[in-house]
Amino acid sequence: MIIDGTEPHLQRDILETRMLPLLQRHRLYMALLVEALFSVISGDNPRIVAYKLEVFYKESMTTAEAMDLSPALIATAQIEHLRAVLQRGPWRELSHDEMRDFFVRAAIVGRREGFHGLAVLAEAAQDRLLSLALRLLGAVYRPDIEARPPSGGITPDAWLERVETEMGLIIEDTYHRYQMMVEGLAALHQGKAADDVEAVIRGVARKPVNEIRGGRM
Repeated sequence: MIIDGTEPHLQRDILETRMLPLLQRHRLYMALLVEALFSVISGDNPRIVAYKLEVFYKESMTTAEAMDLSPALIATAQIEHLRAVLQRGPWRELSHDEMRDFFVRAAIVGRREGFHGLAVLAEAAQDRLLSLALRLLGAVYRPDIEARPPSGGITPDAWLERVETEMGLIIEDTYHRYQMMVEGLAALHQGKAADDVEAVIRGVARKPVNEIRGGRM
């Protein structure tokens, strides 16, 4: 836009407008992740997990369609298959259906082998939130099942609190980096020297998540 001679105020408006859907999409991915893994912790049937996730991104579907798990999906519900999916590239680049299938497979593994075993996938997750959420699975205990908590154990509610706190920090980080980019481009557009551009970028204040449009939890 700078090269094309776009007016500075219009360039800023376009970039800031684009930030809203980016944040909303970011938020959707994270909300889907949390819903899925909390369902796994709770011991939900994988078909229920499938339904819960599809309502996030499909406007029209029947319950039967959402809960229909293909034999191929069930057959590939293995830790190694899940690890292979994560190692293909950033988790956020998966389609919604691929995310849904990943977590349905995780739910099947969790019911069959225990959800704690999913923690080994944290090292393969190329995503800050997913890595934390998976790693913490290894420490979760359910008070309704276990009489005494293990050393260092956390309840499902504590897991949820820590993961949602991290979600807020990620939204803040994402917004902050984007705003630094917007201000840096504006400074370049104005022909400022490198030192002045750096000063502008460093001067961008970080906003808390509850003040960020599109990023509210």
